[in-house]
Amino acid sequence: MNEGVHLARKGFAEGMTQQKGFSPVAELMKSLSEDFDCKFYICASCVKPYGLEGAEFIKNSEVKPGSYLGEMLMQRQGLTF
Repeated sequence: MNEGVHLARKGFAEGMTQQKGFSPVAELMKSLSEDFDCKFYICASCVKPYGLEGAEFIKNSEVKPGSYLGEMLMQRQGLTF
């Protein structure tokens, strides 16, 4: 999937078709958010090109500039595109 930014859109993960042998993405994201209070960051540069302006986002998600996400990489924290 090359449009992972859509996972931040509320309800998107629930509509994904489950691949055989993989856990449902929606359940994994719900567990990360509710059980572990993980944060989901949305690259600000992706909001407009992917039509996310005014979209309702999932719990614990936040739009951040690329410089913030780059700093996370330098600190070796998990980051996925």
